[in-house]
Amino acid sequence: MSTPIEFPIGYTEIFPVVTAPKALSVGKVAADINLTRLLKNAGVPVSRFTIEGNQRELKNLQITAEVSQGNVTATSVIRPASTCVLQWFPTITYKFDSLRGVKNVKATVNVGEKTLGASVEESAYRGSIVSKVLDGFASEVSLSTRLVEQVYSGLSFSYDPTRSGLKDYRYSLLFRNREEVRSGDAMVTYDGKRGWGASVRVPVRKSTSALVVVTPASKEFLVGADVRCPTGTAQIVTALNLFQRSLRVSGFKKITEELKINFAAESSLKQPVPKVGLSVAFE
Repeated sequence: MSTPIEFPIGYTEIFPVVTAPKALSVGKVAADINLTRLLKNAGVPVSRFTIEGNQRELKNLQITAEVSQGNVTATSVIRPASTCVLQWFPTITYKFDSLRGVKNVKATVNVGEKTLGASVEESAYRGSIVSKVLDGFASEVSLSTRLVEQVYSGLSFSYDPTRSGLKDYRYSLLFRNREEVRSGDAMVTYDGKRGWGASVRVPVRKSTSALVVVTPASKEFLVGADVRCPTGTAQIVTALNLFQRSLRVSGFKKITEELKINFAAESSLKQPVPKVGLSVAFE
């Protein structure tokens, strides 16, 4: 029996391993309704159908529908705030069975955003590029690879060939399950505009970890804790920003397999009354 190929972590997947998760905006109540399962059971051939929005602004309402047929996937995002009819056109993604011997290659055309994209997943690396066709092919590029077992490296950069060339870049180095931090994780990043940063997650108990995130340029020195239910049905993260003298608490709780509640609260010495955010996700 052959061993399945282990792909390296994608660039965007590197950061949530160590850093505190990005919570929803405080001061809002939002809803995320996933009707995919319901529509599939009704015989509608959709791959994904979701509705997102919050109670404050109708312009933030977003309906996403995705349909796959063979190697082609069409994704349409509908927003009431759209000002151009092109933004209603679906994004088309084509997955190649093999392109010059390389598998897991995808090409994407986004008419609304006027971009062309491509991505590749190989056992040694992952990469993606998105280019703005009508803006001199200004591009966002990301690459990631596994250096050795449980050590990953990632690089992203913005490049504008018609103007300033290299605009911004960010490099990251991730260490997972390291004995040096009690089988925890550590990450070092360097950003061309914001300088360096470091994050460490150290397991304290079976379901509790200590978090330290330092980003001097952004005035972030976070010290906190990450508590997760062993069954994956709940998580709560507390983070105290010593630079900004603020406290943030965020997390989620799965009520049922179909219902999940996300929450966030933030307060500071300047604004001691906490701002609260709440999101209900239904699948």
